[in-house]
Amino acid sequence: MRQINFTVIFVVCLALVLFGIENTDLATIRIIEGIQLQAPCP
Repeated sequence: MRQINFTVIFVVCLALVLFGIENTDLATIRIIEGIQLQAPCP
């Protein structure tokens, strides 16, 4: 069971890292007027 948990966590983390590497374009997010954040665009 431990090996299955490790594999699932490893695959999810790897997917998140690859997703973050591939999406490097910034997008502006406006939450409230006057407050803006920039984050990678999916």
